[in-house]
Amino acid sequence: MDPKKIDTVLSFSEKSLNKITQSQRNKLTDIERKINRFFKKGGLNIILLTGLRGTGKTTILKTIAKKYNGLYASGDFLKTNSIEIDYFSEIAIANNFKIIIIDEILYLSDWQIKLKIDADMNQKVLYFISGSSAMQLKKISQDLSRRLDIYKLNPLSFKEYLKIKKNKILDVNITFDIFNKKQKDVFLELSRLKNKLPKNLFLLFKEYYKEQLTFVLEEEDKKNKLYQLTEKIIYKDMPQIDNIYSEHLKNTEIIVKFLATSEKLNYSTISNNLDIKKDIVRKIIDLLEKSELISIIPDIVPTRELRSNKKILFSSPSIRLALNEINLEKTVGFSREDMFGLILNISNIKFGYNYKQDGFDYLVKNKKFEIGYNKKNIAPGTIVVGDFINLDFKKDVLFVPFYIFSLINE
Repeated sequence: MDPKKIDTVLSFSEKSLNKITQSQRNKLTDIERKINRFFKKGGLNIILLTGLRGTGKTTILKTIAKKYNGLYASGDFLKTNSIEIDYFSEIAIANNFKIIIIDEILYLSDWQIKLKIDADMNQKVLYFISGSSAMQLKKISQDLSRRLDIYKLNPLSFKEYLKIKKNKILDVNITFDIFNKKQKDVFLELSRLKNKLPKNLFLLFKEYYKEQLTFVLEEEDKKNKLYQLTEKIIYKDMPQIDNIYSEHLKNTEIIVKFLATSEKLNYSTISNNLDIKKDIVRKIIDLLEKSELISIIPDIVPTRELRSNKKILFSSPSIRLALNEINLEKTVGFSREDMFGLILNISNIKFGYNYKQDGFDYLVKNKKFEIGYNKKNIAPGTIVVGDFINLDFKKDVLFVPFYIFSLINE
């Protein structure tokens, strides 16, 4: 082995681990259980950590490397220094590392087959890799997928945010099943809960609105950092997952800004306004969805084909707000729906959009939800969620503030 390359790898790993803070993500606890089980009983020796950029994958990987004496490198670093996966593993094993970590492995060519071969040869070594969520998962072969455990990181939940940023543990759990009761009973139960919550929780939730991604928690210029995140997704991640001409990447940036001030997307409108072919627009939107920057919400009627105007949500309301340059009031309104989607996605609760718009916005487990306080003719039995302070119940409509709804889980 080349001594210079060995020193380069070991030095990179050591420097990378010098400036990290202990991660407090709940997911880290689950991963640590997996690590302890592996070194006691063996098992699958590849762990894939996925999630939108900024959700804390790198922090968790570095935390693991530091705590369990793992050798860490980024895919970018290995590519730049022409270091193959097998060579990186040789360095790790020769230096008594039992955990090998490659962050953003998608930057390496043919990484799947190379990782599979390497992991098969070193069954007592635990491999951690990371990639940008659905972008990565779409490309994983069935053969490799059977050989790894997958942990997905969402943006921070409100309770995670309180724990990490405010050092405040909110020991409150509300299951979604609470909404199966009669509306009045739900109102009474949530009212009793509200009386036990910290009085400043509404104000803390307003702060959380801008900080669902861990990398901005200590940043002063959050808007600029979030804007930079979208640029990295567009200009670094998208070309790695699919062939896309550089001229279309600039168009992608324009499309993302347009979507930030839009409630729905329409391929024809975007195509005509930007003078790009509709199939290219579709490809760009598909890549944005695979990156988990946005999601297209299905119709509440499973068999019905989506309309030409498709409902879109940003994975983090803070990203939509950071991208706004035109109409702040409209963008804030749309960001409420992003927050609603985020809360449900964190708990892995499926939901659909009511494209007919006949008295409610979303259907979640057969419960009707309306987002915001302004719509007239709300359907009876609907639950209205918004950024108001007080719970309310009138005419068989239940009004639940976001800071309370955010405590819901599966």
